[in-house]
Formats: sequence, C-alpha cells, structure tokens
Amino acid sequence: MKKKISKKEYEREIMRRMAEETAEEAGESAKAGEQEPAEEEYVDERDSRKCPRCLKEVGKANICPHCGYNGYIPMSKRSIMRTRLILWPILLATAIIIYLVVRNK
Repeated sequence: MKKKISKKEYEREIMRRMAEETAEEAGESAKAGEQEPAEEEYVDERDSRKCPRCLKEVGKANICPHCGYNGYIPMSKRSIMRTRLILWPILLATAIIIYLVVRNK
C-alpha cells in the first residue's frame, strides 16, 4: 500500500529528481568534453515567468512547454504592476463615493 503524500511534497520530490538528473547530465557532458553553447539572450526581468517545477521560462503560456506543468504559474512583474495601476484608482474612487453617500445620509 502506497503512502499518500500532499501535492506540495509530490512537487518537491519531482523537483529534487529533476535537479539530480540535470546534475548527472552535466557531469556526463563534462566527462565527454562537450560544452553546451552559452545562450546569451536578453530577457526583461519584468516579463519573465518561470515554471515552479522545472524553473524554465514559460513566456505567456499557461502550461509549461518544457515539462507540461499545468498548475499555477505566477504573473510576471509587469502584469502585477499593470493590474495595480488599474485597480488602485478604481478602489480609491469607490471608497470616496461610499464615504460621500454615507456622510450625506
């Protein structure tokens, strides 16, 4: 009978295994004398979204194209700032209107 584990524990275990596999692959390529070409690509940190499972860039995708992770992928910093710029004035205006309505009654 298998022991039931939580989703977080399952995700941690998968990430640990993937890290071990990556470390093993890096060791094998170093032994073979192969060097992977360094990818020098400018990525705006505000637009970067990373998969919580494999920690690779996912862009605007809702499902990780690398590992297929289908869970929650956080918003980019730029999206968070855009949402704040839209919501704060709306919330402030709503609060002012409610205050004026309650005060005049």
